[in-house]
Amino acid sequence: MLRDHPDLITAMRRDDDAWIRLAASAAFDVHRVHGAYVSYDGRGAIAVAPYDDLDPDDCLAQIILHELCHFAAEGPASRHLADWGLDNTDDRHVDREHLALWVQRALVDPHRLADVLAPTTDFRPWYDAHLDAPVPPAAVDIAAALRATPLGRAIDQQLAAIGGTVDQYLAHIGTAGAPFLRHRQSRR
Repeated sequence: MLRDHPDLITAMRRDDDAWIRLAASAAFDVHRVHGAYVSYDGRGAIAVAPYDDLDPDDCLAQIILHELCHFAAEGPASRHLADWGLDNTDDRHVDREHLALWVQRALVDPHRLADVLAPTTDFRPWYDAHLDAPVPPAAVDIAAALRATPLGRAIDQQLAAIGGTVDQYLAHIGTAGAPFLRHRQSRR
C-alpha cells in the first residue's frame, strides 16, 4: 500500500501548494483545520485537517481532487451547500459518494494513478473492489465536461506532474518494490 512508501508520500506532498492554488483558481480556499478530516462550508472554504490528524498515506492531491470531484458530480448549485449537499453520517448518500469516486477514477485513469490517489476513508474497500471495473458512462461524461473547463485542464496538468513523481520513484526503487502500483505498471 502507499503508506508503506513514505518517500513517495513525501514527494507527492511537495506539490501541496500547487493543489491549493488549483483549488483557489476555482474560488475554493483550502484551510488546514484541526478537528475535521475534510469538510466544505458551502461558501468556498474547504477545511482539511493537518497531516498529523490524517492517515499516513493522505496527501492534499488526493483530498482536493476528491472534493473537486464532489463539486463536479453534484453540479454548480452544490457550491452553495455545506459538504456539497451530502451527509456522510448515514447511508442515504452512498451512491453520490460512489459517483464522486467514479469521476475521480475517470480523471486519474489516463494518468495511471488509480492506485496512487485512492481514497483512504471507509470507501477504500469499495474503491479497491472496483479498480478493474469500467467507469460508468455517467462518471465519464462528468469527467469529460470537467476536462473541458480551465479547472479540468489544471487538474490534468497536476495529475501529469504526480505521474512524473511516481515514475521517478519507481525508477529509483524498481517496480518490484511497489506491487500495490499494479495499475500504474500494467496500463502503460
